[in-house]
Amino acid sequence: MCLWSLLIFSLLTARDISGCTDPVALNYNPQATLEDFSCEYDINQWTVTPSDFQYDGAVIGAVFVNGSRTTNTSDLLAVFAGTECRGLAYGLEIPGSQEVVFMVMLYSNTSSGEILTFRYLDAGNGIVSIPAETLEFSPNMIVGSVLDPLAVTVSELGFDCAGIYGGNAEYDSCGICSGGTTGIIPNSEMDFCGVCFGDNSCPGNGDLNNDGSLDILDAVRLVSIIMGEVQGDGYEIWSGDTNGDGALDVLDVIVIMTAIMGNS
Repeated sequence: MCLWSLLIFSLLTARDISGCTDPVALNYNPQATLEDFSCEYDINQWTVTPSDFQYDGAVIGAVFVNGSRTTNTSDLLAVFAGTECRGLAYGLEIPGSQEVVFMVMLYSNTSSGEILTFRYLDAGNGIVSIPAETLEFSPNMIVGSVLDPLAVTVSELGFDCAGIYGGNAEYDSCGICSGGTTGIIPNSEMDFCGVCFGDNSCPGNGDLNNDGSLDILDAVRLVSIIMGEVQGDGYEIWSGDTNGDGALDVLDVIVIMTAIMGNS
């Protein structure tokens, strides 16, 4: 009995819990093990008072989102020690170019060993992301420069074609947003000929049971449909019209039997 109880407890505790996993977020869930992209932030709370700290430093960075350098001066780069903001700056355009850097003053009361993390606000869509890079603070540190900034990288999932952030809906081969939360099966608008929005107006392949080969079972099934003994579905009717004349008859059976005999 104890063994079963232990097994059930292990299964329950091993189950993933969805939620916000970022400690900086307002709705951080310390029990969450699976990020669900529900994190909420109050940017107004990202403040730092320099006089509260003994040491300072700086980092000059450039933000790359999915490999592309951001050029939006309304974006915000913030640096944290745990959940405490230690510096932040909006983008600054370099004169004479369209490149943007983030010049962030950093503050700490620890002379060494404190690990700093980044948060990046994409002002265009209001999404906060967690860049991969970290820094170890040291007094008077200067990391990066205007001409050679620290690359701060963001692999932002962004919105899928259904407008869901972090979603996995995609445009299929027919240009339809499908999968994910759409309820649409990818390529469901493609006919049996592989034509988007087509009408199956091409010769069938004779493989009525769709098992990847032509055999006597396909011929028997076609005869049963022709005789009216069974009613074929859409795939079977297309597949059985092996000569593409729009009708199921003995000529289609002959095509299948000829193919079977040729393969034997």
